[in-house]
Amino acid sequence: MWNWAKIFIVSGFMLLASCGGGAKIAGSGNKYLAHNLWFEGKEYIYCVNYKKGNIIPAGTEVKNIRFGSHRRYKTIEFNAVSSEGEKTFIIMWNPKFHKNSKIENYAKVLFTDLNFYDLTNGLTSEEIEAIKKGQLINGMSKKAVKIAWGPPPEHLVFDLNNDQWIYLTSKFVTKTLYFKDGKTVDVHKRK
Repeated sequence: MWNWAKIFIVSGFMLLASCGGGAKIAGSGNKYLAHNLWFEGKEYIYCVNYKKGNIIPAGTEVKNIRFGSHRRYKTIEFNAVSSEGEKTFIIMWNPKFHKNSKIENYAKVLFTDLNFYDLTNGLTSEEIEAIKKGQLINGMSKKAVKIAWGPPPEHLVFDLNNDQWIYLTSKFVTKTLYFKDGKTVDVHKRK
């Protein structure tokens, strides 16, 4: 499912060295990605989770979660486990996008103790298929949207109870989602 190529291997070691190894997340048991995460084959993933490139699927097992820093960013480094083996990824967490939060809070939203089956429990088969494809469909619950696209960036949506969520699909392009009665409406509407 993933097109890994030679992603992050050399750069991951370089950043790990510059971070001094970083502190690890405490806790026992398996950890998984709580939502789909996009990457473009660079040495980092932006914390706002642009919807470009390849997807690391929600429910992917993760290991060796570590905090560190690189230049003006704080970092979260982790190994994603797939049938092809383990690959190292580095999230570049920029405080300007998370003014009222800490990197540890971001990690709590990014990682979960739930595998994909448990994570999607109670969702419709249509929602689960959309999540697997990293897509949005009309009638998705907020829970399903959060698994498919992750939570919206904090600097664009301050309250997840709002009926309008704004995502960054790339550096300069946004996508606004509208909810009515807790379900998405007009997901393909361009604004």
